[in-house]
Amino acid sequence: MATNLVVPYIGCEEALANLIAEWGTLTIHLFSNNVTVSDTTVIANLTECTFGGYAAQTIGPWTAPASDGGNGAYTQAPLVTWTPTGSGLPQNVYGYYVTDAGGNLRWAQNDPNAPVVLSNTSQTYGVVPYFDVKSQY
Repeated sequence: MATNLVVPYIGCEEALANLIAEWGTLTIHLFSNNVTVSDTTVIANLTECTFGGYAAQTIGPWTAPASDGGNGAYTQAPLVTWTPTGSGLPQNVYGYYVTDAGGNLRWAQNDPNAPVVLSNTSQTYGVVPYFDVKSQY
C-alpha cells in the first residue's frame, strides 16, 4: 500500500542546503529567444543574450535555507544586474537560466514581463536568484 510522502520543512531546508553545496559555483545567464521554459528545456533551447556589456555572472553568496512558511524551503542570492553599453541594441530578454561549474543547466525561468526590450544604455536588467524546494504533500 502506497502512502503520500511528507517531507517536513526542516527536511526541505537540509535538502536545499545539500543541493546548493553539491552544485558549487553557479552562473546566471540571460536568454533572448521567445521560449516557454518547461521540464524538457535544455540549454540548446535557449539563446544567450549578446548585447554590449552583457556577460554571464557568478551567483552568490546564497542565504541559509529557510522555511517558506508552507511546505518547503528557499534560498536566494543578491541581485545580479546587467547594463547595456550600446552595441547590439535593441535586444529582448525573455528570462534567465542557471548553470553549474560544468556548464549543466540547473534551472531556468521566464520573465513574466517578457519581452523586456533593452534599447539604451540608461536601462538595467536585474534578477534576484531564488531557488526553493517543496514537499509535494
